[in-house]
Amino acid sequence: MSKKETDEFKTKESFLNSFFRLRESNSSIITEFIAGLTAGFVVLFTLITSSNLLSNVVGSDQPLFFGVFLLIGLAVAGVFSIVAGFYTKLPIVFSSSLGFTSFLTLSLISVLSLGWNVAIAFFVIESVVFIVVAYTSVGKWIINEMPSFMNLAAPLALGGILIFFSLLGGKFISFKGDSQIVSFTLRNPETFVFVVGIIITFILHKVGAKGSLLYGMALTTLLGMFLPKVSGFNLRQAAFILAGIIVGWLLLYAFLVDARKKYAIELSLGVVIVAMIIILIFFKHPDAIIIPPSKLAGTDGIFALPDFKNIPLVLSKPILSLGDMFAKFGQLFIPLISLLFTHIVMMIALIKSIWLFFDEEEIFSSKEKDVLNGRLLVTEGTGSLVAGSFGSSPVSSSFGTLISLVSGGKTGLTSVFTGIIMILSMFIIPLGSKIFTPYTVAPALFVVGLTLISKSFQLHNADLKDNIVPLLFTGIIAAFTMNIFQGIAAGLLIYVIIKLLNGKYGEINAFTWILLILFIIISFYRINIPFLSLG
Repeated sequence: MSKKETDEFKTKESFLNSFFRLRESNSSIITEFIAGLTAGFVVLFTLITSSNLLSNVVGSDQPLFFGVFLLIGLAVAGVFSIVAGFYTKLPIVFSSSLGFTSFLTLSLISVLSLGWNVAIAFFVIESVVFIVVAYTSVGKWIINEMPSFMNLAAPLALGGILIFFSLLGGKFISFKGDSQIVSFTLRNPETFVFVVGIIITFILHKVGAKGSLLYGMALTTLLGMFLPKVSGFNLRQAAFILAGIIVGWLLLYAFLVDARKKYAIELSLGVVIVAMIIILIFFKHPDAIIIPPSKLAGTDGIFALPDFKNIPLVLSKPILSLGDMFAKFGQLFIPLISLLFTHIVMMIALIKSIWLFFDEEEIFSSKEKDVLNGRLLVTEGTGSLVAGSFGSSPVSSSFGTLISLVSGGKTGLTSVFTGIIMILSMFIIPLGSKIFTPYTVAPALFVVGLTLISKSFQLHNADLKDNIVPLLFTGIIAAFTMNIFQGIAAGLLIYVIIKLLNGKYGEINAFTWILLILFIIISFYRINIPFLSLG
């Protein structure tokens, strides 16, 4: 590298350090990149899942719509993640909202029999109202007037949902019939991969390994490529190979530690991952859980140029049917208010969760936090509006942001890297569709949920004793219903009842009463909205 190129690189690095306040946040470019890469891969999974859900209900040509929705989703989420990074300077990552997509496909299209264009118009109208709330002082007032109970309840609800969702994704539990929960044994290959993935990811996260979630996802995915769906000789053969790899890793790690090598665990895991990929090229399993790399060649491919020619075919159709939406406004008014209120609650939960990662270090003042809260709400509403305008599944900032925060991201540079990764992901759609499955991502989600809950308890330990009962209700209801709205509503109701029984009327402010009444009214009138609330 010439002196001129070196000076240019240092100038760019200095700009990134100063603009994103990397040193003040005790972060670095490499840390932000790892967090951005991790969040980008998880967001790819959510976009693949949401595009599948939406394409199954909007037209007969499912592959065509799936490809178009995925490309649009990657572009919108990628661009808005970059914009959010520069605008908020926080690791705000946009991803497809699984909860909102479920609402759109199951409630609006399937239950209410709305057309795709009417359902999308519904989300656009909600996004406009959300932006109005964000731009005015209403959003700031709502956040500031929230009872202190929400500092614990909101992250707890999100964490509980993530943990329960990961257990479902890992096939550790499943629903049989309407409500019966059935546990699987570790003889199920997917469940075995999930449990081992949790152990690996949790250990890496606790020891502070850089890229713990990324390593966990990589090892979980590779492990799934070894294990066949059937038992027998192939499974035993795979187990012997994996045992050899684990022993080899332990020996390599011990050697690097003895040699006082920095980042010993990361280096040793990197060698293991490369070794597993090489072995998998020659280790063919017709019944493997995930298709081995050797089988991704040919027509399926690992890399593929994005097919943009189909986008005009979809966008040429009427995407938004505002006239039909307003014609049915009487039928859709309660669902609209319910969606708006749930969207606001979800964003409050995200905001409360974000500050769990910064309050300990006191990086931001109260005034700065107020400004950033407003910017968060504005970018959230605008992202939803643009995604809906292009006919894509709704996007939200909560899911990807939580991944980036737990992965070590502390500044908007993480968002910029994630946005770039998402845009580049357009070229690995065949690979992403095959390897990013619920049970390979589930261990990372489990650790994220656990981190949210533990951080919340650590920072708000003083409030825990008085609020333990409503918090238990919040976590249990939110997790088992997969619905943040119902979880917080139940917790807030118990919170108010306990205060009244203890004669502590003065601790319930006017806004808490307003909030509780709104929760009760909307819960009574709302249609059944299957929110996963994973953002």
